[in-house]
Amino acid sequence: MEQLAMELKVGESFDKYLVTYVYTQTGNVGPVYEVKDTSIGRLFVVKFLSTDGLSEDRRERRCVRFDNEKYMAQFNHPNMVRIVHAETWQSNKYLILERCDSDLRTLLQTPPVSSALALNALIHISRGLQEVHVRAKAIHRDLKPENVLFERANGNFQISDFGLILRRDPGVRRVTKPEEPPGTVPYSDPLAMSGQRDWDEYSDLYSLGWIIEDVLGAQPLALGGVAGH
Repeated sequence: MEQLAMELKVGESFDKYLVTYVYTQTGNVGPVYEVKDTSIGRLFVVKFLSTDGLSEDRRERRCVRFDNEKYMAQFNHPNMVRIVHAETWQSNKYLILERCDSDLRTLLQTPPVSSALALNALIHISRGLQEVHVRAKAIHRDLKPENVLFERANGNFQISDFGLILRRDPGVRRVTKPEEPPGTVPYSDPLAMSGQRDWDEYSDLYSLGWIIEDVLGAQPLALGGVAGH
């Protein structure tokens, strides 16, 4: 079948989903939309895989990123964005993700940020990162405030955007000509980005250190003010 015209607009539908918001038409793997599942009336985020018109190298990178996100769907943790399922509709591959209200970057830029909220963010990121390292056996490689989402209903911070993960499975498909370098300055490990050391768990801890600095800069922590910790 022919591929779907990927540039959907608000109000247009595909499968059982109605587009309610356009995040981007040019995401890391393709267009990203907020959609409503018309069968249950619930909002989700959808990421399409789009490879039309790309060079072989760029097509490969997008496919590997999509496969990485799909791989993380098997892990269900409150501090990782849940990838509900992977779908194919008229030859178009896409992922359905739980929708969150905001992200840590936005929260830090809209003060006041309470000490309780700030400390909970760091606790939740640490727990999610442990899940990535221990159970998923992967390195995130692009941990930054924009990739930590927030759900107001339950107060959970959730790590997101797993397209650049490095999986420890030696048999996993990898990009043969990776973009140089993966990650985001200043959050990503500079030695790993420059090829002077391998990516590992300490690389993500380096990123977490920068996030801690951002949080501390936004609001001094009052450790005794967080209930239940």
